Amino acid sequence: MPVEGNLIRCSKGTRRNKKTGLCEPTLKGSNSLGKVITVPKGNPSPIAMKLKETKVLRCPKGTRRNKKTGICDPTLKAWSSEHTSDKEGENPFIALCKKYIMKSSLDNVDRKVWLNKEDCNIFIIGEHHKPHERCTSILDMFRKLFRENDKNPVLIDLLVEVLPTNIEHYAEKNKKDPYTSKDSHIYHVREYLAPCIQTKGSCSNVHVHWADSSEDVKDRLPKWLKEFNKLPIYGDGWVNQNPDISRILQNKSDVSKILTENVTIVKEIEKASKIPPYNFTMKFATDLLIYFLDQSRAKLTMEIGIDVGWQVVVPILQRRVMDFYTAARIIKSKFKNVIFYAGDSHAEHVIDILTKLGFSVVDTVLGDEKCINY
Repeated sequence: MPVEGNLIRCSKGTRRNKKTGLCEPTLKGSNSLGKVITVPKGNPSPIAMKLKETKVLRCPKGTRRNKKTGICDPTLKAWSSEHTSDKEGENPFIALCKKYIMKSSLDNVDRKVWLNKEDCNIFIIGEHHKPHERCTSILDMFRKLFRENDKNPVLIDLLVEVLPTNIEHYAEKNKKDPYTSKDSHIYHVREYLAPCIQTKGSCSNVHVHWADSSEDVKDRLPKWLKEFNKLPIYGDGWVNQNPDISRILQNKSDVSKILTENVTIVKEIEKASKIPPYNFTMKFATDLLIYFLDQSRAKLTMEIGIDVGWQVVVPILQRRVMDFYTAARIIKSKFKNVIFYAGDSHAEHVIDILTKLGFSVVDTVLGDEKCINY
């Protein structure tokens, strides 16, 4: 039967039933992820009473209930730790590195590269070992990055090209006469970071690690390898002048011993080999070492126009050992937020090793021409 005359407006919390014309209580806040029921005072309908008794479901993982709507809204998930940057949802470590490493005109830096695999992000700085003269000082960049990280800290692992046997020297220099000489960028950065390495690597929420394994603080390297690590980068004079070396490296296939007889690198690769899904085995490392040897030989042959033997270029592999050590250290330790700072050649080969292990290059920023060639 139709409702006649002027209808009185339904009270708050009710609405008019179009069929009966009666004011009935409203139900609000139902959704597929959970129910929040509001029933006004009075005599609610049997349906409303039944819904009132329904248990409110807990929001699923990754969502939380909106207090205003009662709906389970998805939450923003940070990429690492529980911190977020000013840009919602962005990994704060990535935000820091974009701001201070990737976007800055660092002095004497050939390239800055961002690598990623799953939740591991690595920012690599490859420099020329020269003093600071113009553009942004690498030391100043690290100071600013550290200070900003202190405001909203995330744990960062920073690997630096420095020998463990020289840490004490740089730490002492830091105390006596820090950052005043015309030494190269990396020298000053080593002075700045050496105390962090001494205190078990911890400094302003940054763990600092040495990354050069060509010397061993426990003096465990064999005699021939100690001599080999002191050779000039190019030249085959060692064949006749260093019998301890030539006795070991008689054929090209013996080159793998540069890795397999270095106790420091063997230890790191063995640990890295147990971390899936990288497959960072000793065979992978030695095969790649031979590839680097052939690559260096082809490059030198092209530069001088004369075909050179493997003996001429094999000394340069003393520097490649550090690159395998660096990559193995990152993987076996399951580092997530990583900065690697070293000479450009080291940067190039660490990138090569990691990409062969499944890392992707997210971004590459070449150095500003005015900051390099002068």
